Order: sequence, then structure tokens, then C-alpha cells
Amino acid sequence: MKIRKFTSLLAMMLVGAASSMAQLSWVYNGETLADGETLTVNDEATTFTTGFYIGISNESSNAINCTISKSNVTSDSGLDMLGMCIGQNCLPPTTTSTEYTIAGNTVDSHAFHVQWLMPTGQTSGTFTINGGFYSATLNLVFICDDDPSNNGVTIGSGSGVNDIAAKECSASLQNGMLTIAGASAGQQIRVIDLTGRVAATFAVANDGTQRYDLGLGKGIYLVAIQENGRTQYVQKVIAR
Repeated sequence: MKIRKFTSLLAMMLVGAASSMAQLSWVYNGETLADGETLTVNDEATTFTTGFYIGISNESSNAINCTISKSNVTSDSGLDMLGMCIGQNCLPPTTTSTEYTIAGNTVDSHAFHVQWLMPTGQTSGTFTINGGFYSATLNLVFICDDDPSNNGVTIGSGSGVNDIAAKECSASLQNGMLTIAGASAGQQIRVIDLTGRVAATFAVANDGTQRYDLGLGKGIYLVAIQENGRTQYVQKVIAR
């Protein structure tokens, strides 16, 4: 009987630990990223130096004391140029870890940046959040090729430079009319304003160029094209 009780208790502890693992995660553009996911960002050097924002989500009801660490950093410059701004602290690229407390049921956004990047170049690194049983890892890749035509964000192991969807898709917004080119029928479109509010979401009706009258007000929006729950392409558009 004692052995049975101990076995049951151990099983409950293991189940609890396994379920808690998923409560701490990285989030981009409202999408929870899988543990070990790769986020590839192809953009201009100014974006990388000012900061690219990624969220950290705590789905549990309790605050978690975390350590955020950086590893596997590579850069065309040969230097560790990948920095992070966590909470109110903007840390230099030489900092490899920092402590941070995230409240329960919260998604906090933090900036990750490249201190210096050639007009063409690549910097990458792995960021890991650890807090007790909680753990989540993100591979972050910044690519600058001085070609704005293929700017975008790729979630997955593919490179933003070589990603076909990122090259072929485009979005523009004028007089409240959103134009999507290169998307396929059935793919999902999400339009998000700078506060993180989802302004519109809908499915692409047909292949080829499509136009949608969304009646959006003036401002800056992110247009994300998704397929099977994964983001294939993200572009910033401005409604004037």
C-alpha cells in the first residue's frame, strides 16, 4: 500500500511538472511559439538597432522568478552584438543572463536588438527562460540584406532570406482598403495595431491579389499571413 501511494504521488508530481512546462513561453504577434522555435527576422538595420519586440507569457496564476539567458551567439562581425532589454533594463550585448519576475496570467513584451550590424549581415542567438519547472527556448535570427522587398518574419526553421512565402507575399493599405498579393486561398489574415489589438481577422478568399475594405483608421498595423496556425509572413503597413 505504501508503495502504491508513493507511485501515485510520484505520477502526480511528474504530471504537474510536465503541465507546468507549457505555462511559460515566448510569444510573437499574439502567437505562442513552440519550445525551441526559430524566429527569423529580415529587415533594415535601423529596426535591429532600435529593438524587435517579443513577448514572454506566463499562463499560470502565480508570479514566476525567471532567469533569461543568452547562448550560441553568432555574428558576421565576429563579436557578440546581440542585446536584450528586459523589463526596465536595457542590457549590453556582453550580458549573458539576467533575472526577471513575470506576474501570473501576463504577457510582457521585451526588446531584443543588435548593437551594430553591417548593411548586409546576420546575427543570431538562443534565448532561454528558466524558472523552477518552467522553461522555454527561442532561437532568434536577424538578417539584413539591404533589400526591402523581402522584409518579413518567418516562424520556423527556414531562413527569412530564402523563404518563398516571404518573397512572394506583400500587403498594402490605402483608404481603408487592404491589398494582399501572393497569399493562397484558405490562409488566414490577421491585422494588428500597435497596442496588440486584433483589428481584423479573416480567411483569404482566392489565390492571387485580393482586396478587402476594412475601414481601418489612420495608424500603423502589422499584417500577418498564417497557414495551419503558423505565421508565414508579417509586414508593417501604414494607413495615412
